[in-house]
Amino acid sequence: MLHKTISLKKIWPKGNWQDFDKKYESSYAGDVNMGCSRLLLRKNRQENLPQLLNDIARIYKKAQKQYENWIENVWNPLKEELKSLAIDDKVFFYAKPTHDYTGEPDQWWLYEYSKSEQFGWGYSFEWVNEPEVKLNYELGQKFYDLDRRYQSKFRVRVYILEKILAYWLEKYVYNLYGNKWLNQNMFSEKLIKITLHGDEYWYKIEKNRYDVPLWKNFIWQSNNTEEINV
Repeated sequence: MLHKTISLKKIWPKGNWQDFDKKYESSYAGDVNMGCSRLLLRKNRQENLPQLLNDIARIYKKAQKQYENWIENVWNPLKEELKSLAIDDKVFFYAKPTHDYTGEPDQWWLYEYSKSEQFGWGYSFEWVNEPEVKLNYELGQKFYDLDRRYQSKFRVRVYILEKILAYWLEKYVYNLYGNKWLNQNMFSEKLIKITLHGDEYWYKIEKNRYDVPLWKNFIWQSNNTEEINV
């Protein structure tokens, strides 16, 4: 279960924190400001790390696919519709913010969606007073709602699952070759390739600024490795 905070009463109504801590682990997954940022997991799941990694990787790829489908079927068509209204590669539209914010209650967003030679199409917005003429309001509000509610939801879920997978992959690598092995083999050119659901995750030995050897991921989710025997 992904979560940011835990209500003990909801998930462990008959127990206490001590009993809960014996059976569950909540693993860190990056920026706590990115929504649900931890994974609640039964500790006995760690008894079979390969299976756990496969389960997390499967959910991660599913979330990526959901995000890609949303981009292709919902987000991109809306942006194409806005592009069709552009004059000289620029279109403006309004939206009324519905999220919690500080400031005047009648503030609106004025979007600019435009094309630059260097970066292609992109958008920005500025806070404005409620306009008398709400230019392209229906499309603008739809753009705001999709961006705030859905794109953030899909993007954050992928981000969190990626961090969780990275956490358990690293833990698995250190279970195979821990710090003692690293200290004895710090000059080794050993590489580790882990394959999950057709994707490759590669690790190599590096040193931190204190000259301590550690495992470092250097290829993430590649499925395009070409092996050539000469």
